[in-house]
Amino acid sequence: MNKAMKADRQEGAAKGRQLKASSERVSTELLRHRIGRFTSVEVNLFFSYVVDMLQSLHSRVLEKHPGYASILPSLSSVLKRKVWDRELEATWINVLSELGLNDSDEKALCTFFVTYHNEAEYYPPPAREKYNQNIQGVLNKAVSSHILHHCLLILVQLAEKENSVMATENQCTTRANAP
Repeated sequence: MNKAMKADRQEGAAKGRQLKASSERVSTELLRHRIGRFTSVEVNLFFSYVVDMLQSLHSRVLEKHPGYASILPSLSSVLKRKVWDRELEATWINVLSELGLNDSDEKALCTFFVTYHNEAEYYPPPAREKYNQNIQGVLNKAVSSHILHHCLLILVQLAEKENSVMATENQCTTRANAP
């Protein structure tokens, strides 16, 4: 095998490894950003979206497996059990894909949560509204990690979609209850 072919093969393998985010890579990228990269408002805002998504993932798994509620009291229990429970793993992958997420996004969410949970403050959805007008700009400016940027962008889009659906349902309920 000549040197050019060998170099091409090594380069292709390196690109393949870069596309799949290992938990170490996700953790390293997040820890690199921890050093002065996010303002406290950004941490709180992103943390709030992450917490909501983690809670939503857990709830969706329990909706698909109501009998598991007593043995899966937390997302941590889901993540531990899915390693050896094939049915739960299939459900987990399905729930992630329904939301447009993947394994790398799961790792980024969990790593962000673990990294910032001690210093972050949860902003409920109404408190986040004043930041939502320029959330895309905040993400573009503050998050240089491609993995984290992609993940947070999906979270924001899902949260905005969910809020608009809830607002529409509230309007319909209000109109139906009006005399």
